[in-house]
Amino acid sequence: MGIKSKTDRVEKSIKINHMDMDYVVFGSGEENLIIIPGLGDSLTPVWQTGGELYRQLKDFTSSFRIYVFARKKDLPPGFTTRDMADDLYQALESLGLTNYSLFGLSQGGMIAQYFALDHSHALRKLIIAVSLSKPTDTSQKTFERWHRMSVQGDYTKLIVDTVRKSCPSGKCSWFRKVTSFFGAFGRSKSLNQFIIQSEACMNHHSHEELHRIKTPTLIIGGMKDEIVGHKAASEMAENIPDSVLKEYQYMGHDPLNHKEVIKDIYRFLNE
Repeated sequence: MGIKSKTDRVEKSIKINHMDMDYVVFGSGEENLIIIPGLGDSLTPVWQTGGELYRQLKDFTSSFRIYVFARKKDLPPGFTTRDMADDLYQALESLGLTNYSLFGLSQGGMIAQYFALDHSHALRKLIIAVSLSKPTDTSQKTFERWHRMSVQGDYTKLIVDTVRKSCPSGKCSWFRKVTSFFGAFGRSKSLNQFIIQSEACMNHHSHEELHRIKTPTLIIGGMKDEIVGHKAASEMAENIPDSVLKEYQYMGHDPLNHKEVIKDIYRFLNE
């Protein structure tokens, strides 16, 4: 297990059952919070994602020990969001984590749904943000366009479009800078990961199973979301019995850039 420190964040990797997965840990609280990033995980190293989350969730660090997990390296073709949930469960089991809340962003929310369906015994609370449980007209168009760009190797257009749609508030310039920088190194490999993960998004369809989720759940949606659409959150809430729906009129696909959203998440986790 490799360890590399940056201030009070710790960067680690875990290798189990031929699986190699990187993650970042920060915070000193007694409660464990597991964060699953979105599709940008395939374009941005987890230490950078963890750094941005550390900045956004700094008020959580005294109450929570926060783990941010990347997908495993070298995903095989056809890997699904359910497979990704199984990987995460194996990692948490290996680390000895037995009581935690789970926070999934975008594709991370898709993975979190299957985690709650298949591995809920250690799960305290669930947060699904800017995600979906079945394809929408908006998501189909978006993911198909990104998939086409990645297959064609058009890295620059892909980065510009993902940033523009992910962060309409314009507060995510760090994402463009980092992904453009890393595009100069191992671009082919990162696009391979993106292709597989975008296909997993297009094929994600957990909607008919959501009624089996018994974990207290917060669902977050943005009415200006240009990636999954504005109805995806309410559709999930209709099928998850013990769920709270929070929709924000001003929000796109960037929930943690808004203080009100962060406050609602903190309140839910501490109720």
